[in-house]
Amino acid sequence: MENHIGFLNRLEQVTEGLDEVTKAIRLSEADQKLKVKNWIITWLIIPFHSLTDFKSIFKGIKKLDLSPALPIVTGTSLYPIIHWAIGVDWGTLAYWIFPIAYLISIIFIAPKTMCRFDSGYFRINAYSIFRNQEYELFKTALAEGDEFYFSTIPKSLQVVLTDNQHVKSIHTRIDNYLNQERTNLEALVKSKEELYKEKKEEYKDAIKAYDKKVDDLVKKYQEALVGIKYLVEFLKSTNTALYRKKNQCFTISDIVNMVSAGVTIYELDEEREQLHKIYDQGTTGASPTTISVDEPYATARVVLSEENAVEIDEPSEGRFVVSRLFKMGYNTTWVINFHTDITQEKALFLTVSNDLLNTQEVMRMIHAMCLLKQESDYLKGEIHNANIV
Repeated sequence: MENHIGFLNRLEQVTEGLDEVTKAIRLSEADQKLKVKNWIITWLIIPFHSLTDFKSIFKGIKKLDLSPALPIVTGTSLYPIIHWAIGVDWGTLAYWIFPIAYLISIIFIAPKTMCRFDSGYFRINAYSIFRNQEYELFKTALAEGDEFYFSTIPKSLQVVLTDNQHVKSIHTRIDNYLNQERTNLEALVKSKEELYKEKKEEYKDAIKAYDKKVDDLVKKYQEALVGIKYLVEFLKSTNTALYRKKNQCFTISDIVNMVSAGVTIYELDEEREQLHKIYDQGTTGASPTTISVDEPYATARVVLSEENAVEIDEPSEGRFVVSRLFKMGYNTTWVINFHTDITQEKALFLTVSNDLLNTQEVMRMIHAMCLLKQESDYLKGEIHNANIV
């Protein structure tokens, strides 16, 4: 009961303040200082009218409740000082100071004054525009023909709380409900405890499996992020290579930059018996100049493989040669070898298909760039042989 009394006392204090606001809004057009119904006219003349209330001009400065007359009073006070300081004639100075002071008043101060309940210039229409959010909160309490006040709320609650029979009935219903809920909850808890004992080991296994699945997902997510990073770098390098092609600077070294791996390119002769090296960039240069299609190298094996096939050699531990076959223009065939090692994750990611990326589209881009290079070389009249790299 003491809690109820404290709550009601605090509610009464709050509602008293709200009722003061409500009364001010209802009586806003019956103020004592300015008998003007049109609030816009009030807005325009309030800087001059408030000059008659000299005491209020400065009393609100500390609280920032500034009087609309303050700019005009301040401008008048500074008028002779400015004239003496800069030597402007009285007429020109008055032409600028008083209009500026008036504009400052009606733009920055007058609207706030018309929205203050205790200013004497309060206007409900101005309040509904400049303080619309607050106005909407009070709107229902100000319905025409309705004399609602917020103080009726604690009074109504007091009636309910002092009706002992009603309160006793409510308490009885609440107690019955809580007892029933307690009984149901206890039965549910007991049932869950028994179920937990039966399924304890199963839950442990499920948690372990879940943790493992989460770890796998996190690992795949991190791998995917790395893969996306490699693809973005590949696209940036490809874009640079296209610009270099436009500027006639494109070389096989641009393909090396695209995949971050050394590159050797072999061309199959017309008899389809020999492969001749025509480009070698980013490698040690140890690749043979000529390779027979019968030799066991990946470069030769891929010639006999199905279309779009890939062959991989491991010349030494941790070092790889990934070979791809491409049909080129002018009825020629190229084998492109990507030279990489186990530490070059980006090169392996872009040249060997994996769980995240089917490298077919990457190879199509490499193929397109090689076609551009071949076309450029033929137009220049360059002829490749085993010694030209």
